Amino acid sequence: MHFKDNTFYRKRRMVAYISVLLWLITGCVNEDFSGCPQGSFQVAFEYVHHTDNTCPDRFDIDVQQIDLYVFDAAGCFLKCITRKGEPFPKDFRIDPELSAGSYTLVAWGNLTDEVTLQPAFIAGQTTLEQALLSLNAVEDRSVNHKLTPVFHAMKQVEVNDVKEHTEVLSFIKNENHLHLNVKWFEKSGIPCIHRCADGVRVRVVDPKGATYKFDNSVVASGNELTYYPYQGTNNDAWNQFAGVFSLMRLVEGEKLTLLIERLMQDGTIKELYRSDLVELIRMHPYTRIQSELDRQDVYEVEISLIDDLDGDTDTYMQTAVTVSGWTIILQDTEM
Repeated sequence: MHFKDNTFYRKRRMVAYISVLLWLITGCVNEDFSGCPQGSFQVAFEYVHHTDNTCPDRFDIDVQQIDLYVFDAAGCFLKCITRKGEPFPKDFRIDPELSAGSYTLVAWGNLTDEVTLQPAFIAGQTTLEQALLSLNAVEDRSVNHKLTPVFHAMKQVEVNDVKEHTEVLSFIKNENHLHLNVKWFEKSGIPCIHRCADGVRVRVVDPKGATYKFDNSVVASGNELTYYPYQGTNNDAWNQFAGVFSLMRLVEGEKLTLLIERLMQDGTIKELYRSDLVELIRMHPYTRIQSELDRQDVYEVEISLIDDLDGDTDTYMQTAVTVSGWTIILQDTEM
């Protein structure tokens, strides 16, 4: 019995010695953390700010490229890291290889030649405040195609040389679809019997030119930009027009003008309807605040007009706004 007890205690002492040895090898031995294992800092990504209830995180579905811009505590540009995924794995990470300190990380998803980033990014010179993203347009400052969805994320982070940690950048989508329907009626309320949609054009005007700072706020570019539908059709009776627009981010407090106009036989343009699109959409209970505007990406607007038969102008009747299947009727949105 005595022999067995000695063997038992020797084994316990050996385990204790090994534990101390491992602690000395892998643990911190100095108060200034010298000799400690070096921590690592990584950046992960998600896209959860959407309306798809079947897939909570759509990052690996919707984002195919990441451009991660790193700025130091003073807001000076340090580096840009670009990664492409076909698709990205759900556990995708970027190690930006940063020393201890404070940083601002700005990630853009799916950048293409449809947008321009400016000015030229020079390490140590270009600042976060100077950095801009602008939607490109043709010579007449217009866009009439379906845009590649651009995603944005931004976060201030603290990097510690000792502590291992991962920061998650959460994307929002900067592209929206507006489904616009314009219908004409007789004063009696029946659908118009004339070709009321003949010569009609619809457009959305951005007075600031679809230009965004790196915090995703709008900034004036000095040139307005006009969106035209990338799809547009009239029905057989020509008393209804349906068009689909691809628009950049809708920002609370910023103006986008929705215009319905008719080209007259003498070549002049007559305005039939004008409204602030952002304010119009914000009248819907689902999209009153910015976070809700960012979560939604499909809007349906139906404008009803009464044919005045004079070929000059039409009388506004009402507007229907549909978001996520819920429609509200407005009768005072002509501006």
